[in-house]
Amino acid sequence: MYRKMLGDNMKKISLFILILLLCSCNANYKIIIEDNKIYDEINITEKSTIVNGANQQKMDDFEDELIDWERDYDYYTRELFTENDLTGYKYTYDFTFDQYDTLSQISKCYEDFKVTHNNNSFKINTSNDFLCGTYYDNVDKIEITITSKYKVINSNADKKEDGKYTWIINASNYRNKPINIEVDLTEESEEKPDKELNIKAIIFILIFISLIVINIILKKKEKKL
Repeated sequence: MYRKMLGDNMKKISLFILILLLCSCNANYKIIIEDNKIYDEINITEKSTIVNGANQQKMDDFEDELIDWERDYDYYTRELFTENDLTGYKYTYDFTFDQYDTLSQISKCYEDFKVTHNNNSFKINTSNDFLCGTYYDNVDKIEITITSKYKVINSNADKKEDGKYTWIINASNYRNKPINIEVDLTEESEEKPDKELNIKAIIFILIFISLIVINIILKKKEKKL
């Protein structure tokens, strides 16, 4: 059963209700499990052309909703950003393992949200219903992505790619979209997130180019001799 979806607690249940004032938005919830902490990053985005074309009253109402939500989640840091053709808000915060099941935004989107951890493992297990799902008349989808430098033992993610485990929630599946994941804190993952892969690729390219340049220089020196 939903936990008081109506009334005064509605604003506390979900950040995602804020995006109803803008159409066809996407919400990306990134969870990064690190050494003794969990990094949250919530991105709410819309195409810049739609945001820029919204009337002023709509934007003022949106700001009012943000202020209401931030009264209960003032520990999140808000940043307005524009990236490519998207405009949106980014909220970030670093939690300890002990804080996560009571203070994180995602914990308010499930009736049961359980975090268990010890020196060896970290687990997230939730109930089936994604409580924020009733707002999907105006939201295309929410993607929840969990990454960690540690090995993931098991998960029920919709897709796994480059060390990222992603759950895709939309209007058709939110009533049966639990999150279950277990991480082995004693073993680092052999899979590396995109960022690390990109850095390695850049280093490889620079080395390759350097070798070509050195080879050209050596050949020129040989010809002079």
